[in-house]
Amino acid sequence: MSSEQRAIADYFLEQARWRDQRAVEYPEDHRNSQSAAGLSELAEYVLALPDDDERIIELTTLATRDGVFMPFREGSRITGRFRFGWPDQDCGAFLGELVRQTRLDALDFAREHGVIEGSA
Repeated sequence: MSSEQRAIADYFLEQARWRDQRAVEYPEDHRNSQSAAGLSELAEYVLALPDDDERIIELTTLATRDGVFMPFREGSRITGRFRFGWPDQDCGAFLGELVRQTRLDALDFAREHGVIEGSA
């Protein structure tokens, strides 16, 4: 396991803790605990991947700074809603979608800050 994998897994675990807090706050809404459990499973999935997994490499390149994984807008939003209402959401498919969305978010950020020109 690489430190990059650990950083991504830590982010997912942080999101799981947040969902656990929402589950306490709203005990009648099972989606929060479902999402928290899913995010914990997602963290385990990431830690079990080989060090050279292309999705981890790309997420690290796009959204890890100083050893901390911090996805942009939409990447953060979709992570926070992992398995919230979709209990069968697949970890591998989600990770691929997170890469795709993080790439789009990074391009938007670069355009907004004048690093690149043009529209999507």
